Amino acid sequence: MLSKDNYIKQKEIFISFLKRVAALTPSVLVGLFILVITSKLYGRENSTIGVVSIFICALMRQSFTASNYPLVAFRILLLGFLATIAEQNIFLIIILNFVVPFLIVFLLSDDFVPRGYFIYGFAYVIFQAYNIPIENIHLRMESIGFALIIIFIFLSLNKIITKNNNNALASKCIGIINKKLLLLCRKKCDLKKIDDLFSAIKLYTSSIYTDSLKRNSIMSNKNINDFEFVLFLEEVNQLIEKEYKNINNLINSDFDYFSNLYKLLENIREFLKNDITKKEEEFNSITKQIKTFNDNYILSDENKNYEWIYVLRKLDNILHNMFENRADDLEIEKEFYLKFRIIKKEFNINKCHFRFALKMGIVMCMTFTISYFLPAKIAIRGYWLSILSYIMMYPFYEDVKANLKVNFIGNIIGVLIFAIVFRYMPYHMIIPFIGLCFVLSLASINTLFKKIYGTMSALISSFPYMTKLLSTSSRVGFIMIALFIVWLFDNFIMKTESHKGMVDKISELIDIDTMIINQMKRVINGEDTSSYLYEILLKAYMIKNNIIIHEKNQTKYKGTPITDSLIEANRKFIVEAEQLIYLLKKYNRKEDKNNMLMFIENISFILENIAKLFKNEIDNFNSKDLKEPINTDSYIFYRLQNCFDSINSINSSIKDNMDNIF
Repeated sequence: MLSKDNYIKQKEIFISFLKRVAALTPSVLVGLFILVITSKLYGRENSTIGVVSIFICALMRQSFTASNYPLVAFRILLLGFLATIAEQNIFLIIILNFVVPFLIVFLLSDDFVPRGYFIYGFAYVIFQAYNIPIENIHLRMESIGFALIIIFIFLSLNKIITKNNNNALASKCIGIINKKLLLLCRKKCDLKKIDDLFSAIKLYTSSIYTDSLKRNSIMSNKNINDFEFVLFLEEVNQLIEKEYKNINNLINSDFDYFSNLYKLLENIREFLKNDITKKEEEFNSITKQIKTFNDNYILSDENKNYEWIYVLRKLDNILHNMFENRADDLEIEKEFYLKFRIIKKEFNINKCHFRFALKMGIVMCMTFTISYFLPAKIAIRGYWLSILSYIMMYPFYEDVKANLKVNFIGNIIGVLIFAIVFRYMPYHMIIPFIGLCFVLSLASINTLFKKIYGTMSALISSFPYMTKLLSTSSRVGFIMIALFIVWLFDNFIMKTESHKGMVDKISELIDIDTMIINQMKRVINGEDTSSYLYEILLKAYMIKNNIIIHEKNQTKYKGTPITDSLIEANRKFIVEAEQLIYLLKKYNRKEDKNNMLMFIENISFILENIAKLFKNEIDNFNSKDLKEPINTDSYIFYRLQNCFDSINSINSSIKDNMDNIF
């Protein structure tokens, strides 16, 4: 018997599944429409763009922008052209099917968007499902161009119809913060490590980073403002946690402060539910409320009072930027310079990203070469081998062994269901059932179900070209060969090693934190910060996700305490660093310069030695070498001390867990 809570949970899961089915059905219908129309107009061999269209419509329906679509269209057209060229002879098959998949993965994905390559790689592979004579290449390009126009119309209409308030997620996050404040006001402590705020923030940062990729990782004004809001949420969350821990020392006026803060944030939450750029009167009222609150309410602890004052000022500044919605003035040189630096850094055999791209290129080259030599009857679906291998080649951070198992089981179950249920399927039902399987596959969160539905749609689509028995048996054969190739590469040729990935990411995090400290030093010395400051901060903030994934997917190292302690310390450091840079730009006094530089040099000293310790260049280092800053009651020095403490915590986390890391 299911408990009531379990029943409610399962009901919610099922309802959310139905919502995804409803949301994805139009995308699949558009793809099937393109499949049928291009088959009629340009021939069956040029209709594969229909399958690609399903993925483009489904996966881009939320991130679509008219300004970015021409680049997407150009990539698809280019891949269609290269796929046709690659089919012409064995030499081109070997060369292009290594180079193109390698470049697709290397250039269109990274540690933070590991599946950014998927649509393009899939398009390149599926375009080779049929061997097109070079003299008919114009028909393929016309069919792709025709499909891309329909996709553009669909995505544009979808964006207009489903236009969402950009600030809805901000409103939701404020609501989560308010729940915590309410618990504090009621003197109920709740110090969960993971809660709704973490998942909302993760969604927020992912959308910021994904959007920045449209400009070669350069953040727009909106991206920067959204990221400042993320750091605001982090800081408020940390401040509330401090108050939870100190709840027994709070006095009545403190609880009155938080009660009124709750009311203020509740008004802001309601305000953010709508497009605030069109509500000037309400906006002015909110900013006035923030000022009134800061003027009339104080906490008993002076430093904590300043922390809340500045965090509310930051919120006020964020709301002003949301209201103004300033246009961007992005420099093309800045975009390409950053992209070049990223590519140069990632072009390294020791990087997981590069190794995965290399592995993908070699495996695709092998599978297409094998398909070239298959007997004619089976070769008509020889691309299955490449598609299966492509799908089984998971992003570089995932546990390949577990996913291969899911692939195998899902494909076999799909074959069995196909053989039993769809045995007597008439040809006129092929398209509807392909559509149904695609919708179920895309809407399913469970990987196993995705594989089952995907297998069935592939088998059903092969009816017009192969007998049912040959279709089923060849699919099973291709599954076994693809599994063997991917397993062979992952275990003996180019291993996916989560341990090395985690070590690489921690090392990179130390380097980025050092860059942030250098930016603080520049501000103290009266110099401008880097034009890439927020890109650096965002990467430092997001890199924790990679460390978590690498650590979680290990077996030998699973459960090491480094993840929580290191990531928590770094989260605090990023929040402190961003706020400090902001404060130093506004309140940088010359008489404090030498004292502040002592703090910065101490932090730099620790980071430098953490890096050496992590690379096994030293066994330990002496903290007695640190300089002693002059004691002061200045709020900026209080924040500098917080920054120093967070870096010290990172140092302790690494030193205490060296045996677990290596």
